[in-house]
Amino acid sequence: MSRKRNLLLILIILLLVCLFACSERENADDPIEKDFSDYVDFIVNVEENRDVRVLQLTDTQIIDSSQKRYPDRINAISTEKWSPERFEENYKGYVRKTIEEAKPDLIIITGDLVYGEFDDNGTAFLDFVAFMDSFGIPWAPVFGNHDNESAKGVDWQCEQLENAEHCLFKQRTLTGNGNYTVGIVQNNKLLRVFFMMDSNGCGAASDASMANNHTKKSVGFGDDQVEWFVEEAKRIKEASPDTKFSFAFHIQLNSFAEAFSKYGFTNSGTEQNPINIDMLDNKEDTDFGYIGRDLKSAWDDGTVHKAIKDTGADSIFVGHEHCNSASVVYEGIRYQFGQKSSTYDRCNYKVTKHTITGGTLLQGTPIIGGTLIILEKGTGLISDAYIVYASGDIDVSKPANGTGKNTYTYDFNGTDFDINVTTDALKSLVTAKVLTKSVEGATGEVAGGQSDYLVCVGVNLNKELLRDSIASISLRMLVEELTPHSQNPLIRLYDNKNNSILAESAFSASGGEEGKWVDIELLDMIDRAGLVNDGVIQPFTFVYRCYGADAKVYFDSLTIKTDQKLD
Repeated sequence: MSRKRNLLLILIILLLVCLFACSERENADDPIEKDFSDYVDFIVNVEENRDVRVLQLTDTQIIDSSQKRYPDRINAISTEKWSPERFEENYKGYVRKTIEEAKPDLIIITGDLVYGEFDDNGTAFLDFVAFMDSFGIPWAPVFGNHDNESAKGVDWQCEQLENAEHCLFKQRTLTGNGNYTVGIVQNNKLLRVFFMMDSNGCGAASDASMANNHTKKSVGFGDDQVEWFVEEAKRIKEASPDTKFSFAFHIQLNSFAEAFSKYGFTNSGTEQNPINIDMLDNKEDTDFGYIGRDLKSAWDDGTVHKAIKDTGADSIFVGHEHCNSASVVYEGIRYQFGQKSSTYDRCNYKVTKHTITGGTLLQGTPIIGGTLIILEKGTGLISDAYIVYASGDIDVSKPANGTGKNTYTYDFNGTDFDINVTTDALKSLVTAKVLTKSVEGATGEVAGGQSDYLVCVGVNLNKELLRDSIASISLRMLVEELTPHSQNPLIRLYDNKNNSILAESAFSASGGEEGKWVDIELLDMIDRAGLVNDGVIQPFTFVYRCYGADAKVYFDSLTIKTDQKLD
């Protein structure tokens, strides 16, 4: 009896040991029981049963003109515009409104917090840190290519960020400054980790910034940065296989150009041929935003991009190109330029309800805000993303177009439309004349003068033409010969009244070739130029721009396809 009792006792003990071992093994495989602080530098806990909201701000790039290092660096107008007394007007009001609208759980800032050359005493940086901390929301910044120009130096800047109550930032001795991780935790699960990286590239970094011996003036990650994030990603995945990864840094990879090529981006002449994804017929539901500038300082031979992809990352968030706010999903990865978050330096402008322009054509309402990223509750997947505008009612969707059931073709005979260069708006810019010589049916020829410009067709309709009724407005023209000085000339739309450029494009981008007739579609340029007032298309002048006095351009006709009756 005693032996049976002992055997029973042994069996019970063995059973308890097995149950305990199984429990321990389950816990080892289950990330719910992990202390995630062992795997990421910072944790943002989000309450259960709702989606997670992450706001990307970028390129506040604060300029304190009272600290300008070189007297002639900016003109008197910019000196007054960018004085510290106007911080509220130039960035704080926009950022505050964006945050209030977005209601984020986490704010990431993808570089160029300040323009360091205009902050040698560090007061703008301190003011920015205090301002961001005042919202009581976790915020995680990375440096851009201008921050570390300040004479205060990057180590001082890092110290201010690390000491701020709500700022998530960690200085490491890796190449660059501030490579760290932020984890989103919900219901005891590590949903997503943001790898916050320094893409370096501050070519004018101050001596104080260079003193730590790991600040890097050239753009791109160091090998040690890549090794670090690869190992960290592997370690996190082993503990929590379902965790999603995002990368955030300032200057974009070359892979962004390939991703944007799905919408015709060629990384050449983008300022003259901007791409408003929201107005494209082939826009995918995941994509949005505006590409208004070529990719400056893009880097990587593909090695870093492959390393990021190999971690399983599904998104890369960058800044740097103020006039780019595009976000596209390409081959399973979201490539996103954040929306510019201040008016400093340059930004895009709203010309009309549906029209954005940027670059050198600075007119209209500045477009400022941030980009909101929605993470699905429980999974951390990016379920939605969109721009939060803080600068007025902006609708970047494509305006309605007519079916074009009525077609009107106007030959240039001087009655319906004027071919001339005699308007006061153009006299000061153009030396040219209109001839009556006919070339293959063309009745208008404009010969070059001493100016760099060849004109033009002045369009003045006798009837109001409603924009939403238009399917197409095309101009038929021929360039007899491209001059040696201008193998890729421009076409422009001018404001007849104010003598200003409203929109421009490369002649070749519109299908133009030397010695061939081409129908130049003007409707998109009209939209970009803001030539719609109360729904009605306004008079304008079309200009062919080239160099040399011997070039010849012929205009044959202008065709309008519209739902309106113009007879």
